[in-house]
Amino acid sequence: MRLKKLIKFSSNLFTNKLRKLIVLIAAITTSIYFSSKYIQHEKEERLQKSAGDLLIFNKKLESLEEQMEKLNWESTCKESITAANLIKRNKYEFQILEPNYSWDEIREVLLMIPKEFCKL
Repeated sequence: MRLKKLIKFSSNLFTNKLRKLIVLIAAITTSIYFSSKYIQHEKEERLQKSAGDLLIFNKKLESLEEQMEKLNWESTCKESITAANLIKRNKYEFQILEPNYSWDEIREVLLMIPKEFCKL
């Protein structure tokens, strides 16, 4: 009789621990699922914003070219610094959007313009 009670007690104890483990696993799985969805949403939002910044960057390069042709060095310097800062802020996203460009080298060239042609 004692053995049956002990077996039943052990079985109940094991069942309770198993239930708790299953609940814990379900909670962790749910948490991971929603966390990954949130992270994906944040990443997509950031890429959308960076796509807008990439358009601004391209316009800055066009303006930079125009200002250099006019020998307007003050505007050239401002545009090059702004474009370099856009790369600095969005480098990771720009690499995703335009993977064939060397963004570090482009930024270095843009930062050389004020050093060479402008009074800092």
